[in-house]
Amino acid sequence: MLIMKAGDRKRPETFEKREIVLVEAEPEDLEKTVDQVMSEYTKEILELQSGIRSSLQKLVIEAMRRSGGKADPKKIRHLIISKL
Repeated sequence: MLIMKAGDRKRPETFEKREIVLVEAEPEDLEKTVDQVMSEYTKEILELQSGIRSSLQKLVIEAMRRSGGKADPKKIRHLIISKL
């Protein structure tokens, strides 16, 4: 990843290079978080089972919030759907 400060006129070869490290939630923690969210948001689960897809997004957002943003939303979505 290339980082450039505003007004920096250096050539691209001289830009500072930094690596981004992503920290992902452990699978056991993720499953526990999804289970907690599903047990507390029964209304959204019932809506999801009746076909209201926006309820899935509410559940994913809540699980992401509880994981501190470390969890992959695709994995959360997959876990929720598989537990229905």
